[in-house]
Amino acid sequence: MPRMNIKRMIWAFAITIAFAYPMSALAANAAEQLGMGRLQPPFTPEWIGVWVFAIGGGIGASFIYIAEVEKHLKYPTAAKIVLGTLWGMAISLAIDALTDTPMGAIMLFTIGASSFSAPICAGFMVYISSQKRQNSIYDLGKDAATDRIFGRKSKKDSSNETD
Repeated sequence: MPRMNIKRMIWAFAITIAFAYPMSALAANAAEQLGMGRLQPPFTPEWIGVWVFAIGGGIGASFIYIAEVEKHLKYPTAAKIVLGTLWGMAISLAIDALTDTPMGAIMLFTIGASSFSAPICAGFMVYISSQKRQNSIYDLGKDAATDRIFGRKSKKDSSNETD
């Protein structure tokens, strides 16, 4: 395992920030000159309520207990809060971009999306991370490819047949 030199990491971090700040300032000025404006929707003051509802929905999602999901996650409460907040904001941004919904309704959608999307997303991640399920899907694909390409059954199917 390679050892990390903390002093070099601090200097590399400082140099990266020193170069990134002027570049981001130039990009912000260029965006303003192109008419894009300074702040975009999720970072304006009118979206503070949406952020509060998204975080509140994420905290509410942490109280939804699903035993199969909980036993596979290391920190399920923190995971549900983060997933709920991010999914709530993503759905709110999509609703804002695609419709002319008033901000009060977007907040209502945000708390609902945050509360229910976090357990769904965590459950889906636990479901697809099972190696047994992945192997069965790979075997289905392998069998289908073998049948389609060579026009014959796989070894597993041919060993079960009797003459």
